Amino acid sequence: MRTSLILMALGVFSASACVTTGMVATPVQPAASAEVAFGFQSELAPHGEWLLVGPYGRVWRPYERVVGVGFTPYLTGGQWGWTDEGWQFASDLPFAWATFHYGRWVNAPRLGWVWIPGDEWAPAWVYWRHGGGVIGWAPLPPPGVSLYSSAWVFVRSNNFMSPNVNRYRLNQAYAYQRTRPVAPPAGSRWSPGPPPQQIASEIGRPVPRAPAVQGRPPPGRPIRPPPALPPGSRVVSPPPPASGPPPPAGVQRPPLPSREDRDRDRDRDRQHRP
Repeated sequence: MRTSLILMALGVFSASACVTTGMVATPVQPAASAEVAFGFQSELAPHGEWLLVGPYGRVWRPYERVVGVGFTPYLTGGQWGWTDEGWQFASDLPFAWATFHYGRWVNAPRLGWVWIPGDEWAPAWVYWRHGGGVIGWAPLPPPGVSLYSSAWVFVRSNNFMSPNVNRYRLNQAYAYQRTRPVAPPAGSRWSPGPPPQQIASEIGRPVPRAPAVQGRPPPGRPIRPPPALPPGSRVVSPPPPASGPPPPAGVQRPPLPSREDRDRDRDRDRQHRP
């Protein structure tokens, strides 16, 4: 119900946006209203464009000049760190406070990754897989939308917290078979991710703890705080990922790291070991 109200509010934003016909965006000028009630629009407008996409309502897409070619949420422009609330994607991107902690992402045909606003906080809205020294994650799509298998990213545990984690992506088919879902506790809508104790045992050093980024609520609208996880919660299985079409044309796979890159990152990791 809350998500429906959010999308209704987004539908009457006051700044220019686009409407899509068959996933092709064309400019429109929405009526003035709800910016005070829901302030993501003015906060994110300098860094991307608002689109009206048929199945999802009002969505936001970052400008390529801000994120570069081949942007992928929870992969581009940041790194993973452990907090008391779970794994979060720390990023210097100017929109990270909103789009990596609220709402959902979907890879829309011919549009690429677009963000669907929400007002519930999480350290990261992703599915997790873990096992065999491999960690995988995929952005949660909006309710009722299947998760494309192409959305999964896998890396080895010792590369998971690297600043340039996109350099270490593994073959999806190989890594998916080695891992299993990391389910959220019963009653929670998000999973904290693989336990840091397991990651520490795999990489041979403690996992540092970072503060959780609470973000800033949009002007005039309170944001729900992160939900408390009851102790001893029963673990349930999330829905399995569904297969789907490949990413839109033009999305480039990050290049594999060179030997010099790997040596430099390994030396940096050794310097930061406690």
